[in-house]
Amino acid sequence: MENVGLPEACLHSCAGKLIYSNHCLMATYIQLMPVLVQRHIADYEATSSVPVGNPKTKEKPQ
Repeated sequence: MENVGLPEACLHSCAGKLIYSNHCLMATYIQLMPVLVQRHIADYEATSSVPVGNPKTKEKPQ
């Protein structure tokens, strides 16, 4: 980084590290979110008398 003082260079470096860390955190969140949602659905189904599922697969009333 030419023509940039030490404080500005340090700030730029820290901002870059923060952005990189945020991208890593968001990638992990996106990877784990489906598992967490499925776990919450399973917990809800275990405590509820109404099963949660795809409405297309539910039995039709007779």
